[in-house]
Amino acid sequence: MAEYVGLHRCFDAEVPPIRPLPGFDSVLGYIGGAELAGKPWTREQWQPFAGLAQFPCYVPSLARYASAQANEACLLARDLGWRPGRAIVFDLETAKAPGWWSACRERTRELGYVPVAYGSVSTLPYNRAALMWGADWNDVPELVEDGQSFEAMQIENTPAYDVSVVSHWLYLRAGTGART
Repeated sequence: MAEYVGLHRCFDAEVPPIRPLPGFDSVLGYIGGAELAGKPWTREQWQPFAGLAQFPCYVPSLARYASAQANEACLLARDLGWRPGRAIVFDLETAKAPGWWSACRERTRELGYVPVAYGSVSTLPYNRAALMWGADWNDVPELVEDGQSFEAMQIENTPAYDVSVVSHWLYLRAGTGART
């Protein structure tokens, strides 16, 4: 098993498990977005993870206005209990859209949240994101890929969930507590 020195372990799943997975201190879950294939996690589905650091993830459509989707993501996060100052992850997958990301990032910041771009390590740097959550299923728990620095890295994909490592800096910008 890989060593996770100085990193936090995070899992995500399209359908949340009924309880936290052993050995993880954080979770990423879906809150909405035009391109979300499944359903966003409900308030009740977030409840079992009240003791973990929680990252809301929004899956945008790059065919829609970036600022409008940033507005929606921030509103959804706020409605679930995450206040300004917390991170919101935007799932860009393999998109190369630096202009779109710039507008989304700026609007998210204006609303007081910390925008994080998620996507493949092969395409994410094209978006010139300052805060990146890469995906590279190599089972290597590190945050540097080809000279690029990431705040989180998805390193493993299983049929039920994905595994990421998260920097302590980003971990501190996750939401915690029950969603009431």
